Amino acid sequence: MKFATSKYWAAHRPQRRKGRVIIRLSREVAARFRAAGPGWQARLDVAFQKWHDTRELS
Repeated sequence: MKFATSKYWAAHRPQRRKGRVIIRLSREVAARFRAAGPGWQARLDVAFQKWHDTRELS
């Protein structure tokens, strides 16, 4: 049996779709998203995506 090499694993490693960033939100906005429970960061991401999609890029 042939073992996979590190080159194999590097080529088949799942790609990260999200990155870590730091943003400042008002306490009220953060509290509203957190109050909805687990997954609040994913919901915030969706809200940003929807907002971005409605904007006209120049």
